[in-house]
Amino acid sequence: MASSGISDSFAESHRSPYGGKPLKVKVLAVDDVINYRNAQGEEKISLNCGVSDGDVVVKLVVYDQAKFQKFRKGNTVVLRDCIKKSEDGARAIVVTKVSKVFMATPIDVGDDKEAEALRLINPPPAALVTLEEGLRSPPKKKVSIRGKVIQVSVCGHCFSRRLSSAFDNMRSSVIGDPPNLQYA
Repeated sequence: MASSGISDSFAESHRSPYGGKPLKVKVLAVDDVINYRNAQGEEKISLNCGVSDGDVVVKLVVYDQAKFQKFRKGNTVVLRDCIKKSEDGARAIVVTKVSKVFMATPIDVGDDKEAEALRLINPPPAALVTLEEGLRSPPKKKVSIRGKVIQVSVCGHCFSRRLSSAFDNMRSSVIGDPPNLQYA
């Protein structure tokens, strides 16, 4: 079973996000387990890692809790049937219940790759922008907004899901309940 490199794996992923040759990577950095709630309201957990094949460093996200123990710093693993995603030039590998993860013989990776892996799983803080700039920003762009909520007025169906979640997150900083806050 010959494994391919990360660059080769992403080059052939245009046919299907799954499949292809096995991918052998070393785990260089591991973040804490993340608890989140999905769109259906279910509690879920994931694990972010920085991995490298010796040439390229990418972010890896594990959604299957049964596979978490294999992703310890320093371990080398072979991945099969994982999803390869490219978004805005950033590449990521997603490990799900369908994915296969096997322990493998160690590979050598340069020390400079570890710092890059840490940066991928713990990116620098988002830029501080005004509220207007933040609302005009693309949906997946991370921004930080600082200020005080003075008044919230909502126009029927104009209140988008994005604003809804923004106000839900800011609710703790609002004194009292916002007036007539209805979600579309």
